[in-house]
Formats: sequence, structure tokens, C-alpha cells
Amino acid sequence: MRTPPLPIAVTVLALLALVVPARYQRWAAWAGDKVELLTAPVSRPAASLAAYLRGPRLSPDDRSILALSEENERLRQDLLRTKQDNEKLLATIAEYQRGLGLNPALRARQLRAPVHGLSASSPPTLRVGAGTRQGISRDTVALAPGLQLVGRVIDAGDNTALVLPITGKGGPVLAAIITPEANAPAGLRCTLSAVGDGTLRGPVEDKRSPGGEVIVPIVGQTVRLDDPAWPETARMLLLGRVEAVDPSPGQPLRKVVTVRPLVANLERLGDVMLWTPDDGGTP
Repeated sequence: MRTPPLPIAVTVLALLALVVPARYQRWAAWAGDKVELLTAPVSRPAASLAAYLRGPRLSPDDRSILALSEENERLRQDLLRTKQDNEKLLATIAEYQRGLGLNPALRARQLRAPVHGLSASSPPTLRVGAGTRQGISRDTVALAPGLQLVGRVIDAGDNTALVLPITGKGGPVLAAIITPEANAPAGLRCTLSAVGDGTLRGPVEDKRSPGGEVIVPIVGQTVRLDDPAWPETARMLLLGRVEAVDPSPGQPLRKVVTVRPLVANLERLGDVMLWTPDDGGTP
């Protein structure tokens, strides 16, 4: 059976398109433009005529129903936005009250600021949308929901500031305390450094009970910042919870803890709460 000439021609042209260099195919693009120019005056009226003959897709009643549906959806969206804003406000108030419970003498101004991005420096820093014009200084600390400490401002411009996250590898060592209860100030002291996988790790002090027994940390215990190098507003803020307890490589009787923040991916937050010491003046 004889093969039709049209498929053969199409196959040959496809092979030529793959083999022939692009610079030799410009004639095809030129010819295509001319064909489109010639057929456009005919194809456009034809398309308009087809649309006219097809008639409106929606009746007037259907259009009215669609308009009402869209208006209802806009109102529903506005309502949900307002509800979400109220929930965020209530959460902010609750977090501030929790902070006062940890440190009754705490006086701090609070400002929620967006996170503009993470730098590629080492250690990485977060650029936030608030600066000295908003009262931000090097004594400002950044928090995530639940009073989870994110980091500390290390530089501030007029309207932006750089926050060094606690989980950024290469950052400073943190002095912390492992508390046996949620709000207990007493516990095991430890020093923590960022590992680079979102956790902190470091040795725990050698502490014994009155009977001489070694006190060891327990998985799940709360870990809080207790570092004199940080502002007073950061004292006893959450660093995370003990995720693992391992023997120290050099001292088997000593323990090393791995601490994971309560909020995952501190370096990828969309916004943070900034706390600045309040001296009683106007920000």
C-alpha cells in the first residue's frame, strides 16, 4: 500500500527542523509571519461571527447570580481576614502576658515586623522591616509565636534591622538553663551552640543532689536563655526543649544535650515580634 505524500512531507520537515541550524530556518519564521498577516483579517471576523452565533454563555439571571456569588465571596474573605487579625491580636496579648509571668519586672515595647529575607553570610542574618525610627536597637530581641526566642538585633538602620538567629551556625555560644518545670528558675546550666540543622547542642554542668547522685537532664525538659551578655528582656525566654541526651565524648560521666526550638525553621519565618527594653519614654 502506497504511503500518502502528506505524512512523508511532514516527517521530512520535522527532521530538517531538528538537523538544520536555527539561522537557516529564519525563512520559515518570515513566511509564518506573512501567512498570519494575510489570514488575520479573515480569521478574526470569523471568530467574532462564531461567538455571535453561539450566543451568550450566561443568561441575565445567571449573570446576576454570579455577581451575587462573587460579592458574597468578597464579604466572606473580608470577614475571615478580620477574624484572622483579631486572632493574631489576641495571641500577641497572650504572649506578652506570658512574658510578664516569666519576668514580672519586664518592661518592653513590642512591635511585629515582617522578615524580608535571609542573608547568605556566615552566620546568616534575618533582615526585618523595622529600624531605629521604630525604636529598634542592639538591645532588641526577636521572638516567634509562643515566646520562642529567634535571635538578637546586631545592626539597625532607619527602617530595617539585622537579626542573628540562635540557630545560625557560627553564631555565639549561648548560656542557658534546663528547667525541671515550665517556669522554674532552678535547673542544670549548659552552654549551647548552633549545629546547623536547626538545633542547638552543648555540654551540661556536673551537678549533684545532696545525696551525691548525679543530676542528669531529661528529654522533653524546657531550656531557657540565661546569658548575661543578652538584654534583660531576653532572660528566661525559650530556646527549646531537650531532644536528646548523650555522653560527652571526652568525659563519659558528663552529658551533652541537643535542644530543638519549639518553632521549626526559625530562619524562614514570615514575621517576628520585636522586644525592646522600655525605659518609660516614648519610642
